[in-house]
Amino acid sequence: MPHTELIPPTNETPSLLVGTDGIWETRSPDGVEFGKDRLREVIRDHRDAPSQQIADAITAALLDYRGDGHQDDDITFVLVKLV
Repeated sequence: MPHTELIPPTNETPSLLVGTDGIWETRSPDGVEFGKDRLREVIRDHRDAPSQQIADAITAALLDYRGDGHQDDDITFVLVKLV
């Protein structure tokens, strides 16, 4: 089921991520879920970048976290920077 969450702004432009649970349920080779906190961290770490670069960073973080493990669920998301 899709999930929507607004990343709380500080002094920068807020971002809106709409995505499936396959994002935060991506598992490491040890079986630990990526989680929403790691997702928020990736978004915050790239908050000054354009949306496409943030999306690329999320994808890279998920691939790196999963390693050689199997992708068990779909990973679908849209990221929008609010202005």
